[in-house]
Amino acid sequence: MDRNILLREIEDSRKKMNEMSKIMPLIAEEIVEISQHIDALLNEFQKANVKNSYS
Repeated sequence: MDRNILLREIEDSRKKMNEMSKIMPLIAEEIVEISQHIDALLNEFQKANVKNSYS
């Protein structure tokens, strides 16, 4: 996935999680799922950066 697309999706997901956390507890399933999605995106972003640094 393109680096800029990843960054945009990370930021959008982060904003969504922050907004949801204002109306529900942080342990709510929806928030945990978004957090896990952000983790996966960050891992993908890091892998892409490592791959680019060796190119």
